Amino acid sequence: MTDVPLLDVVGSTVAAATFLLWAFGTWLVPALLVAGYWRHVIHRVPLRYDVSLWTIVFPLGMYGVASRTLGDTHDLPIVDGIGHAEIWLAVIAWGVTFLAMVWSLGRRLSARDARTP
Repeated sequence: MTDVPLLDVVGSTVAAATFLLWAFGTWLVPALLVAGYWRHVIHRVPLRYDVSLWTIVFPLGMYGVASRTLGDTHDLPIVDGIGHAEIWLAVIAWGVTFLAMVWSLGRRLSARDARTP
């Protein structure tokens, strides 16, 4: 990228804000795990497919990509490593959610066919 005078002025502020927002996103991961434990283990809500599961899968992937980019851009190997692991976790979550969606669709279609005379 060519040298931009404005980037010299705001570059450190943008880098600090980026890292602060990444840290906030990292802090939310344990909170989401605790919320899932509270819902499915303590309150015994069954874990079955729902369209809203995709709202969990997408941020997992975005967090992984953002971590990789932040780690690579600012030469932070730990953040880059977190990004690598998170991307694989997001791929697994995507696969499990997709299989659950297909399974749910198959069950609904077979139940509908069983009711049709």
